[in-house]
Amino acid sequence: MGITDRFNLVLNLPYVETEGNASEATLANNGFENERSGIQDVKIYAKYNFHTLNAGSSTIDLIGAIGLETPLSDYSADEGLQSILAIGNESSSFNMMGIATFKTDFGLFATGQAGYSFKGNSSPHALITELKLGYAASKFYVDAYVANQLSEKDGVDILGEGFVGFFPVVRVNYTRVGLNAYAPITGGIGVTAGANTYVAGRNIGKSTGFYGGLVYSF
Repeated sequence: MGITDRFNLVLNLPYVETEGNASEATLANNGFENERSGIQDVKIYAKYNFHTLNAGSSTIDLIGAIGLETPLSDYSADEGLQSILAIGNESSSFNMMGIATFKTDFGLFATGQAGYSFKGNSSPHALITELKLGYAASKFYVDAYVANQLSEKDGVDILGEGFVGFFPVVRVNYTRVGLNAYAPITGGIGVTAGANTYVAGRNIGKSTGFYGGLVYSF
């Protein structure tokens, strides 16, 4: 939501469904389930464009952002090994980021951001980065990105020394790539969709995710 030309607020409330590949025998022998779903964490971010540099017909925006993420539903990440499929880590986080965006007058853009995530519930704090390339026209939008997280070393490894089945304290590193797109339908209504997959990491499953939704612009 644009408050001014330079100040934006972003609200995100995802519904998440995870599905495992364990066999029926494994599920029955361990009392596990192959699915978890529900509303995950509400995410509220404030972004401010501190300065815009002109480079010919292109521009470079220098942006600062802060955000709060916190669980909104009563999902659990404290179910022992069943929590491999938890829809979140059941902890709040406060994130601070610096963002630089290069935009051409014909719609191509590149965005780089880096920041730090301060996490609660004994979760390790983490360095977060992202590089995004895309095209934004007056109505159509598409981007491709690579995102990374590097957690502090005070976290533990799954089934490693110090692990007691409580997954929020696990040290999670990853590299994730993905695509996002938006297209209008009619009036101020449009559709958005995307996909992402983890290509490397530590204490994280090699998984692929998809999303879709309706967008209303006013």
